[in-house]
Amino acid sequence: MAGAERVLAEAGVPDRCRIADGDFFDAVPDGGDVYILQRVVHDWDDARAKAILQSCRAAIQPDGVLLLIEVVMPNGLETTPASRTKAFWDLQMLLVSQGGRERSEHQFRDLLGGATFALTRVIHFHPTFSLVEARPS
Repeated sequence: MAGAERVLAEAGVPDRCRIADGDFFDAVPDGGDVYILQRVVHDWDDARAKAILQSCRAAIQPDGVLLLIEVVMPNGLETTPASRTKAFWDLQMLLVSQGGRERSEHQFRDLLGGATFALTRVIHFHPTFSLVEARPS
């Protein structure tokens, strides 16, 4: 959180943001219209990832949006450079995390559904990273 106030001030948005610390397994600050998690969900197994998403679901406005910036794995075997990079990162998650992994769109849909979110779309904005959009269901 160090330096966040300065960054927000330089961006001209300090009145539109709130800086808060906490434990996202227990709760996140409530009342937000948009919650953004970048490269967070992939760090955790399904049970812990679901707990994070449930914290977001408990806090988000009924018409809010949850945005996940994550690697979205292809459904089948692909041999493109981007898919090889994704496979490498998935293997890396297996080796360095406790159950973390990269997930496919189908796996994100199931995970989000378990936290009462509906996956609304996936935007592939980079060869490796995607924006997973979800709304309360």
